[in-house]
Amino acid sequence: MAGILSLKPEDGKRLYPEALKWFKDHRATIQREVPLEELSDDDLNTFLSDDEKREFQTSMNEIAKGLARCINTGGVSPDLLANIGIGLNSLQFQVDSLLPMHNIGLLLKKVYERKREEERNQEEERKRKVEEEQKKRDEEDKRSREQAQAEKKRREEEAEAERREKEEEERWCAARKAVNPPIDDAKRYLHKPGEYDKFIEAAREAIEVYIEKSEDYLDDSRTFDYRTSLWKINYRKEEERQKTAANFAAKEYNRELNKEIVNLKSKLDPQRKNPSTYFQLKIKDKRHTGHKFDYVLSKEEEENFDRTLVRIANERLKQLIPNSLSQFIDIPSQYYRIYFPLPSVSYSFAGVPCLDFAFDIFAAAYGEVWLKPGKKSFGDYEFHLLHFLCRSRRNYQVDQEYNLLGIYRELIHQ
Repeated sequence: MAGILSLKPEDGKRLYPEALKWFKDHRATIQREVPLEELSDDDLNTFLSDDEKREFQTSMNEIAKGLARCINTGGVSPDLLANIGIGLNSLQFQVDSLLPMHNIGLLLKKVYERKREEERNQEEERKRKVEEEQKKRDEEDKRSREQAQAEKKRREEEAEAERREKEEEERWCAARKAVNPPIDDAKRYLHKPGEYDKFIEAAREAIEVYIEKSEDYLDDSRTFDYRTSLWKINYRKEEERQKTAANFAAKEYNRELNKEIVNLKSKLDPQRKNPSTYFQLKIKDKRHTGHKFDYVLSKEEEENFDRTLVRIANERLKQLIPNSLSQFIDIPSQYYRIYFPLPSVSYSFAGVPCLDFAFDIFAAAYGEVWLKPGKKSFGDYEFHLLHFLCRSRRNYQVDQEYNLLGIYRELIHQ
């Protein structure tokens, strides 16, 4: 046989017609239920059990034996007996092959059904796998879409957050610029512990209130600490300005005093000299005998002369002292003096010729002129002045002591 229930062409030609017809009819009956061309020997090995394989092979062997008895080996015989024998063999083949052919049909049907079942199972498995793969792809696509949507949403949220943050920052910066908290002044003037930190917190609160209320933010009670800090800054800043202005005014005043003191000092003698020597240098008069006049004066006359001397000398000294310097100058209350008489004679006629003798009294005197410490107010600040006269190498020192400025000499004619 060629294939399942298939005859080789040469075998089909050699079979008795009755046997061939019977074989083809039964094969067609099986073919109606089982498409034999779709089955192969591998299918038989795959879908039949060992017992069924043996049963199938046994049935096939019986059919093959029956067909072998139906092969015409001598051609058409005219002998009637011979033809009757052929007919009997064909009939015997049909009878003997009926059950094996039936078994073969059943077994082939089982193979076909099992193959179809396997194919259905395989198809279902394939479909299941396809569905699973499609489901996985769908799930992956869904996850990808969800992730993409989540990522898009996240980016949008981040962008929105950045936009809001930027708007908030711009709004805050604009409010800060409008409020303009004096940070540098706060660092300088809020020097007490905790004041600067409190100002920074109050400034932040004031900016937030400005964002909420705009120009009326200072009327809000939440800006009380900020307004208090501003008042402290302005108050201390004004204090510093006044102090700086007072310092500058004091320095300028001191500078002018220093010039005036230098000028006054140039008009005084730096050292004490004997009044008699001074008198001789100033008076080139031959009448000077070197005698003093003091010893002829009574105590009362001497005191009168001295008061007059001090008054005249101090009036002349004051003319040398500028008004701005007068409060810092200690005017001498007494002078070291010597009185000198210079005789003079004049002629007169009062009935008889007369000579009138008189004396010109001169006083040679000197007094010590002292600088005394003083204070002067500029605004609300009081300064020790004249400290420029007592400066060290790098900065000025306040001198609280009196300083001898010079010797004032005077020659007075009474």
